[in-house]
Amino acid sequence: MNKKELNKLRIAFVEKMTILVISAFGLVAALAWDEALKGIFKYFIKDMTDLGQKISYAITITVLAVVASILLSKLFLRNSDQK
Repeated sequence: MNKKELNKLRIAFVEKMTILVISAFGLVAALAWDEALKGIFKYFIKDMTDLGQKISYAITITVLAVVASILLSKLFLRNSDQK
């Protein structure tokens, strides 16, 4: 391998490692939010041992995720149009 190929390989490696680390932090943040939202849900529901309550939690979180995605997409599109 020549220097140019080694440099390309090094850059590709650093890019992939950066993506991996960012993804890992995203997973940790998602798990932390999951615990926080479970705590809030348990505060109002009290006991989440029933399957129906777990499904209600999953549906609630899914709706929140969809709404957040739509709002963030609109915000991003508005900001990208202004540039």
